[in-house]
Amino acid sequence: MFEFPQFSKHSVKNDVLSGLTVALALVPEAVAFAFVAGVDPMVGLYAALSSVWLPLSSVDAQA
Repeated sequence: MFEFPQFSKHSVKNDVLSGLTVALALVPEAVAFAFVAGVDPMVGLYAALSSVWLPLSSVDAQA
């Protein structure tokens, strides 16, 4: 379906910074949406985690 790019030592810093940026944006957003929906904030965090984890665990996404 698609191929993952080749990783190098030079891109590790940028990859870590982009991952932290996404995580720092995702956590408050998930808690806020859970609050607006009237459910426990942990439900929002679990939903955010599953929306990231499930596509990565797909057979099609594995190299």
